[in-house]
Amino acid sequence: MLGVLDPHSPFPRYYQIYSALREGILSGEFPPGQALPAERQIAKAYGVARLTVVKAFDLLERDGLIDRQHGRGTFVLESGQPGPFVGTIALIGFPAIDRELLIGISQTALEHQYQLQVLGIDLGFKHLDTYLTACLAGGVRGFLIYARPLSSDAAIYQRLLNQGVPIVMVDRYYPQLECDHVVYNNQEASHRLTSKLIERGHQTIAVLPGYERDITSVRDRLSGYRQALEQHGLTYDEELVWLDLYDFDQPIWLLNGDYWRQLHHRLKRHRPTAVVTINDSIANRLVHDLLVIKSSHSTGPQSVAEPRLDLALATFCNHSEADRGYLNAVAVHPFRRLGQASAKLLIERISGAATGPSRQLVVPMEIVELPSGDGPLPEGGDIFQHRK
Repeated sequence: MLGVLDPHSPFPRYYQIYSALREGILSGEFPPGQALPAERQIAKAYGVARLTVVKAFDLLERDGLIDRQHGRGTFVLESGQPGPFVGTIALIGFPAIDRELLIGISQTALEHQYQLQVLGIDLGFKHLDTYLTACLAGGVRGFLIYARPLSSDAAIYQRLLNQGVPIVMVDRYYPQLECDHVVYNNQEASHRLTSKLIERGHQTIAVLPGYERDITSVRDRLSGYRQALEQHGLTYDEELVWLDLYDFDQPIWLLNGDYWRQLHHRLKRHRPTAVVTINDSIANRLVHDLLVIKSSHSTGPQSVAEPRLDLALATFCNHSEADRGYLNAVAVHPFRRLGQASAKLLIERISGAATGPSRQLVVPMEIVELPSGDGPLPEGGDIFQHRK
C-alpha cells in the first residue's frame, strides 16, 4: 500500500510521501470516503517524523483530495476520484486555437467528466459537414464553435441545431443562428479603448481590422470605435478605416510584401496620430512596418512632408501580451475565462441543466492604460522590448 522513500531522490521526504498518497488516491487504491492510515502509522511505515507526514497531508488538502476531521481521521474526498467520462464534446477552432482558451475549455470539461476532441480548421477546409457527422457517430454530444469567417458554414450548423445537437459559439457567432454564444464586450471595450486615445488629445485615429472583417467580434469593435469618435464630437472618417491594408490570412512571421509602403502612403495622406488595431497580431505588423519606414528614412534631414511615426497605439490582447512597451492602451481579453464559460454552458445544455431559448453570455474585458513614452517605436528596433 505504502511505498518506500528513495534516499537518492532530489525531492524532500514529505514530497515523496505526498506523491505516493496522491497516486494511491487517484488510482482508486484509496477510494472516496475511505480513511487514510493515521499520520503516526504512515510516519512509522516510512521511518520519518510525524511532522513530515503532516506536511504531505497539507499538500493533499491543498489539492482538494482529503478532508481532515478532528478526532475522526483523514478521509478521501469524492473529488479525488475522477470517475468514468460521461461523454465527449468537440471544439472546432479557426484559425489557431489560443492556448489559454483551450486550457479553460479542457479543464472545465474534465471537471464535469467530459472528454474533449479538438479540430483545427482553416479557410480551405472543405469537409466540415462530413467531419461533424462522423463526430456525432463517434459519440460527440455537443460542439463548441470558434467560427471561421465563412457564412456558408452557418447552414451546416443549422442542420445540427435542427437535429437537437447543442452548439455554443465562442468569441464570434453567426447572427442568423439561434444558438448559444459566449463573447466579450467587444463594442463597449473598443469604445473605451478609443476614448482613452481621445482623452490623450488624439483627434485623427485610424483603425486596422485585418482580414477577419465580417465576423461579429470585429464588427462590434469597429462599431465601438465609431461610437467613441461620434460621442466625443469627432468626425467618423471612412478613409481612416483601413480595411485592406493588412488583408492577409497567414501568420505574421510568414508574411511578405511591401505593406510598409502602403502604410507610409496612408500616413502621409491622412496623418493620424493614433491607431487602434483589432488584435495584437495586427499591432505587431504595424510596428514592424513603422520600423521599416523609420530605418528607410534614417539618413538626411526629416522632410516636413513626412508623417509622424511616434503613433499612439491601442489594441486587444491577452494578459501575456499586455506589458509590451510599444502599447499605449490595451483591452485585455481573458481567453481562459471565455473557454470556461463556453464549456460550462455547453455541458449544461447537454445535461439539461440549461433549457429554454438561446443564451448570450458576455465576458468583460479590462482596459489597461500604459505610459505613452515616445510612441510605439522601441529603442534599437526590437518590437518586443519592454519600456524601462
